[in-house]
Amino acid sequence: MPNKPIQSSEPESSTIYQSHSVASDLSDVFILLDEIPSQGFNRLTKAIRWGKYFVLKSLKPEYMGAPYFENLLRKEFEISIRMDHPAIVQTVGFETVEKLGKCIITSFVDGRTLDIFLSEDPSVSARKRVCKQILEAMSYYHSLQIVHRDIKPTNILVTQNGSNVKIIDFGLSDKDEYAILKDPAYTREYASPEQLELKPLDCRSDIYSFGKVLKLIFPHRYGRAYRKCTRRSRDRRYPNADAVMRDMFFNIRQIVSVIVIVLLVVATLLGINNLKHLNASGVRADLGDGYYLNCNIIDGEACVVAGSYVNGRVEIPKSVKWGPFSYPLTTIGESAFAHNKNIKQLVLHEGLLSIEALAFFECDELKDTLMLPASLKKIGHDAFCATDITTLIVKSKNCTRSDKVDPPHFFFCCSHLKEVIVDQSVEHLCPKLLADIWPDRLSLPDNLDALPEGELATVGGLDTIILPQSLRIIDGGAFWSTGFKYIVVGDKVKEINGYAFRWSDQCEYLEIGKGIKYIGPCALADMKSLKTLVIRAALPPELGNLTFTGTDIEHIVLKVPAKSVNFYKVHPEFGHFKVESI
Repeated sequence: MPNKPIQSSEPESSTIYQSHSVASDLSDVFILLDEIPSQGFNRLTKAIRWGKYFVLKSLKPEYMGAPYFENLLRKEFEISIRMDHPAIVQTVGFETVEKLGKCIITSFVDGRTLDIFLSEDPSVSARKRVCKQILEAMSYYHSLQIVHRDIKPTNILVTQNGSNVKIIDFGLSDKDEYAILKDPAYTREYASPEQLELKPLDCRSDIYSFGKVLKLIFPHRYGRAYRKCTRRSRDRRYPNADAVMRDMFFNIRQIVSVIVIVLLVVATLLGINNLKHLNASGVRADLGDGYYLNCNIIDGEACVVAGSYVNGRVEIPKSVKWGPFSYPLTTIGESAFAHNKNIKQLVLHEGLLSIEALAFFECDELKDTLMLPASLKKIGHDAFCATDITTLIVKSKNCTRSDKVDPPHFFFCCSHLKEVIVDQSVEHLCPKLLADIWPDRLSLPDNLDALPEGELATVGGLDTIILPQSLRIIDGGAFWSTGFKYIVVGDKVKEINGYAFRWSDQCEYLEIGKGIKYIGPCALADMKSLKTLVIRAALPPELGNLTFTGTDIEHIVLKVPAKSVNFYKVHPEFGHFKVESI
């Protein structure tokens, strides 16, 4: 448990946290040592009495004397004093302590919270031991009809010696006989759906929270257990902690694994490993609870095809088993899930290489966040058109179009899309990937090298876009017919190619940095609303044919560096503007 000593420049008797001698350690009066950081209305203090350390849980000064909070503290004590389990911090008393008021007295745990323990990269066996001890503690207090209601990493301590679990903070916990003080507080990230909806809770609400914690402990294992713990309907979750334990750690799975390994070794020795490279169709990837993906095996890799049976949250697995072999799932085939109304959320794993045309076309119940993994190499036209995703995160670094259909409309008619985030690791965007979107917020990475052809064509919903300073090239049609009113192009951009801003007839202000050398044909054509054009280059850039055709340049103010005004005024094209100094 992390401690935060209170430093005092005046160690007088009036100070709450006092120094003490060895002799005073055996006093029957609490000597207050350090305050432990805490949130909410509780105050945690490390203290010593009888030569032993304790933690005193009291109310912060602003809550002392308030009947509601006094009763909550008393309720927590009455629940926690009944528990005696090695994986639950021990409550030993309830006393009034000078300068703190009423306090729950608990044993002191020399440990750190679960999230800190996980940051130390513990072994798989240590992680399994932690999971087992959490489940054993949950089984115990559930048998006493107690629901914790706030299982999360910061309420799970792991001891420094032996890495043993101690569950803490039953301040939000509940028991059947309490008809009052059922505080609806919770930690949203780990709270069950029924908790968020303020419905009556039972042990399955803690099972849901454990599932969220399990994902932190084992991000890439026990996927079945995680999914079953965190189902939206509590009736479809595990009924209790013992059932979770059996599903995760029952030895029969280890025996089966050994048998499979032996069979694979034998198969290799017999020279039949070439079977792995046979092609097959109609292979099912089991998702649990009767749901499955329909796949084909092609040249040793799996491709999802039409005919899958899915519902709710769909996690595309990294691999598919067929016979004794496992095949990486690299492709979601053309129209694989098109018009599927049962998909609510979608998780795409790292390792996925291709999403083909119309893969999720008109999956109009597909909501929330969609992340395109960094491994993605190809994406087909209309792959996510007419879905209801609200956030798009692009991590794919070297993605290209898998077909030549124009326009590709990858996210066309995604009317609920509010935010688009291109990850900072992305240097090259797939051409036209972000065309036709209408987000409230668009974040481009700081190290983006170029805006490809048609990248932001017909994008609307935003007034202003300030392009990354790393940008060097704006390719043809990149801003074709966008709805931006204000566009700022950085100093490193050297080329703005043909049709780049054509028909951006909402744009009133366009600023181009001092590095510009070339503006291509029709690049600034038909910009009907343009009032101010700023070019920071000292010398006029080279222009292509009909650069400003359809744009009323005589009524546009061109602002350039003061020393360059005359260069622009005598230029055959820029001289038609109203040239002013910046």
